[in-house]
Amino acid sequence: MKLTVRDILQFKVFQEAVLLAGASGIDREVAVANIVSTPNIAKFLKGKELLIASGFTFMDSPRTGVKLVHALAEKNVSALSLRPDAYMEKVPEDIIDACDSCGLPLLLLPASVPYIDFMMPIFEAIINSRYVTLKNTGYVYNTIIDMILAGKNLTDICALLGDILSHTLSIVDKSGVFLTRDEEDLPPGRKTEIAYIISYIKNLSPPYSRVLPLGQIPDTHYSHAVPLVTSTGIDGYVLVRDNAEPLTKYAVSLLEQAAPLIALEIIKSNIIFETEKQLRGELLDYLLFTEAADTALAQRWAADMNFTFRSCMQIWKFCLRSRSDYTRQSVSRLRDAGRTLRNAVQNDISFCFQHSAHSVLVTEHNSSLILLLSWDGPVTRGTDYSSGSLERILDQLNGSNDFPARVSVGLGRPVDAIRLLPHSLSEAETALQIGQVVRRSWAVYPFESLGAYAVMHNLKGNSFSRDFVRSNLEGVMQYDTARGELLLETLELYFSNDCNYEKTAAALDVHRNTVVYRIKKIEELTGQRLANRTQSFHLQLSLVLYRSAFPDLFGETE
Repeated sequence: MKLTVRDILQFKVFQEAVLLAGASGIDREVAVANIVSTPNIAKFLKGKELLIASGFTFMDSPRTGVKLVHALAEKNVSALSLRPDAYMEKVPEDIIDACDSCGLPLLLLPASVPYIDFMMPIFEAIINSRYVTLKNTGYVYNTIIDMILAGKNLTDICALLGDILSHTLSIVDKSGVFLTRDEEDLPPGRKTEIAYIISYIKNLSPPYSRVLPLGQIPDTHYSHAVPLVTSTGIDGYVLVRDNAEPLTKYAVSLLEQAAPLIALEIIKSNIIFETEKQLRGELLDYLLFTEAADTALAQRWAADMNFTFRSCMQIWKFCLRSRSDYTRQSVSRLRDAGRTLRNAVQNDISFCFQHSAHSVLVTEHNSSLILLLSWDGPVTRGTDYSSGSLERILDQLNGSNDFPARVSVGLGRPVDAIRLLPHSLSEAETALQIGQVVRRSWAVYPFESLGAYAVMHNLKGNSFSRDFVRSNLEGVMQYDTARGELLLETLELYFSNDCNYEKTAAALDVHRNTVVYRIKKIEELTGQRLANRTQSFHLQLSLVLYRSAFPDLFGETE
């Protein structure tokens, strides 16, 4: 609780004091009281002082007094109090006018009261105010500890602090991902704003570890940020939403006290999350890749991790491709960053579903991510998209220019038994492989949407199909390998863009004539004319079979 000039005027000893000027500053905060004895006192002040001066301070000339008033105002002094004496029987009009113009409260004190009688009640009020602040801070500190021990999450802690401070708080991790649930649907540009705030703080020298005002950042929705610093660096930030009320000194103190506890909760949450992620991944690996998995064992294992096999289950398989899909340099760069990207996708998936009615398991297998989604409901025709969670994940990743990959996902059909999960996985893999050839612009490939192409799912191991693919594509693959060309990828994009040269060139980021040249070369190598419907269909069928049934036919797998 702050002490103001208005509060001090209510003290008994100030009842006979007169407010001569500067009434507009009557709500200035008072942090300390002091006696002025020299006209050059301003350089020693820090602000928020209530000064008690004698006429001796202004005895040189009225000009000196006016100059002192302006200096005190610039130092953010709370108020100037004068007591008549032999050096000043009446306050000069110039000083009164100067105090009015600066909004500096000017108090005329009764001459019969000693200075100490004015000072003591001010000191007592300041001490009491600070005691209340410390007591409240200790209460909040202990409350947050109790919340952490009781298993409350970061959203609960933010709600507690927000209610006390009358400000909306949010917490983001060190990458800018929100860890609290109050900002699920961010308006356009908010993610960019958060990224800018984080970059701004990181570029400070030395980096801030306390409450940081964000007034220098233009058009921001946040007034302050609190870096959450641990021994390993900054693990996240508390963001204070801007509103009409400024953040008080008490609020700043409270945030400084709470920051280490919030950082501790983030560390704890990260450790628990990584451990659970590993255990859940091991369970899903067991279900999908262990021959004749023991259903009873799997159910006991799942129960230990609060996972439930419900009446409807479905496998999703995620694929990450470089944004500039057909640039060898970018593919190499994506491969180097693959694990980091997969972790980012996996974390986003888990976060999107942590408050969902669906149960989720995620595992990493052969550089891909596989997800098991379990929910209550009948197994019906159609695909469950979990109330937009899948689209939200893909929109977030594919819509970010900073994310160097494009994420797509194949969906197997829902099943109602644990033993059928490998079959749903096989369908998800097929949907992803075929979908990326025949509907390349999509991000989601449900197996049920493949139509006649789903027949390819049953052609794996068929020797006639293998020979058919080899006869049509072997020459193109050999040419690509020998020359470092991209004919096969060009052909795939040509078909997925309705055999349009301009769209294919745009997708490849090359000139139209380059696409024309490559198509002619493909026709020369395959002996097939793409203008001929039957021959064009043979090539497209070969591509789909190659991707879905025989990806290792030519000795390499994408």
